[in-house]
Amino acid sequence: MLHVLTGAACNNNCIFCMEQDRAARAAHVGAQSPRDIQAMLAAHGDREEVLFTSGEPTLNPDLLEHVARARQEGYRIIGLITNGRLLAYKGVARRLVERGINRVTLSIHGHTARLHDSLTRTPGSYDQSRAALTNLLRLRRGRALEVRTATVITRRNLKHLGAILGSLARGAPDHHVLNMVMPVGRAARHFERLVPSYTEVAQALVLLAASRPNWITRTRVVDLPVCLGRSLPAHLWGEPEVYSQYEAVGSSGLQGLCADADTGRGPATVPGQARAYYQTGRAHKDGHLRLHDGPCRACAARPVCPGVYRRYVEARGHHELSPISAQELAELAPHLRSGDRAKKGKVRILKP
Repeated sequence: MLHVLTGAACNNNCIFCMEQDRAARAAHVGAQSPRDIQAMLAAHGDREEVLFTSGEPTLNPDLLEHVARARQEGYRIIGLITNGRLLAYKGVARRLVERGINRVTLSIHGHTARLHDSLTRTPGSYDQSRAALTNLLRLRRGRALEVRTATVITRRNLKHLGAILGSLARGAPDHHVLNMVMPVGRAARHFERLVPSYTEVAQALVLLAASRPNWITRTRVVDLPVCLGRSLPAHLWGEPEVYSQYEAVGSSGLQGLCADADTGRGPATVPGQARAYYQTGRAHKDGHLRLHDGPCRACAARPVCPGVYRRYVEARGHHELSPISAQELAELAPHLRSGDRAKKGKVRILKP
């Protein structure tokens, strides 16, 4: 999958946002010209999927042009992750779908305006996001459009997961994605009051699976260590996205973590209109943001599990984690088949 960073700004102000430095994001993403985006789309070899992301992509005045270009380049899935506020306007939603968007992931973090808006710190955002969901579900009729919702699990909404999924299930989106909050950026700064423990989340999901199984049939949880989900239904496991993206040479998206990340050396560098871009991705960034130490060293789930964020380990250690065997992993998550993850989006099950 190719991530294209197109949102230089955002009209929400989420307390858990991983992009704490909004000025840096605006400077980096805002400096990309339409020709730069075209170069990225043309250079990426895998045309399976492209996702327009970063900040709020719908605020980019050139988004329709980028979507049309992605379709011309032959990308099979053209996705958008959005807070949906502009998609509350039917014409905006319709034009994006007509240009080529065929998968939308809509962020909704509560079942009430009070809860959702307290997390986005933007009054009125819940009503607009729900209106966007209604518009997208109507546009889905007769079209090859996949509609997903995404909820970031925090201490504030953890006890309301059942109510959130119940409220979303009524509209029948194709999938609900539950994301563990990423303890980077703002979430790292507000760690204690925002980040629930892995154990708390796993317990809540076990109870939900037992009490409301019909609500989780289309639900996937991402970023929960596999060893914490031994009691969860296998279908609840979702794999973290394996993606590539282009960062400007000299303005690393790994600022302070990897000094030589953005030198632009290598065949993956793409010349843009005014500057060059180097190719990076999840595996590279996770290598600096996450750990696979302690109990993880002896765990067969390492190729499946993205690891634990450094900030989480610093705050809470490894005591919640316990290694699992290859046999147990195969039984826990049979849908995670063997293969070359980097090339096929699948994972290898390794014997410790």
